Amino acid sequence: MVKNVKKVEKRKIPTFKRSNYGAKRRSRVKDNWRTPRGNDNHMRIKKKNVGVMPMIGFKNAESVRFLRQDGSVERLIHNKADLESISGKEGITAKFSHDLSKRTRMELQKIADERKIKISNSFKPEKKPEPKAVKDAPAGKAKDDAKNNTVKG
Repeated sequence: MVKNVKKVEKRKIPTFKRSNYGAKRRSRVKDNWRTPRGNDNHMRIKKKNVGVMPMIGFKNAESVRFLRQDGSVERLIHNKADLESISGKEGITAKFSHDLSKRTRMELQKIADERKIKISNSFKPEKKPEPKAVKDAPAGKAKDDAKNNTVKG
C-alpha cells in the first residue's frame, strides 16, 4: 500500500466501444463492448482510426491497482463482523454493500462513527419536508379573487 500519497495517479483508459457503433444504419446496436468476430472486421485487424480494443497493456501499475484516489484500499461491508474486522487498521475505507437494508445501514453507520472508520458511500437519512401550514381563508373569498384576476379583452 502506498503511504503519504495525496492523490493516486492512475493511467487514463479510453472508452471501449463496439466496432462499427457509429454507423447510421446500425442505430439498433448499443455501445457496450463486444469482441469483434467478423472475418473482415477492421477493429479486429487493428487498423488505424477504428477504435481500440481492450488489452493487457491498459492495466494500471500494481502499486496503484486497487487503490482509491486518496490512497486507501476499499473493503466491501455486508454485516457487522466485516466492519469490526477493519476497525483498527489504517489505510482501509469501508463501502456498504448495495443489498443492505436501511436499518442495517443506520446501525453500521453508528458503529463506524464510534470507531472512526471512513465510509465511501455513507448513509444519509432522508429528511422529510415539513408540511406547510395552510392559512384558513373563507372559501367564498378565494373564488372572488380568481374572478377578479381574469384578463378582460
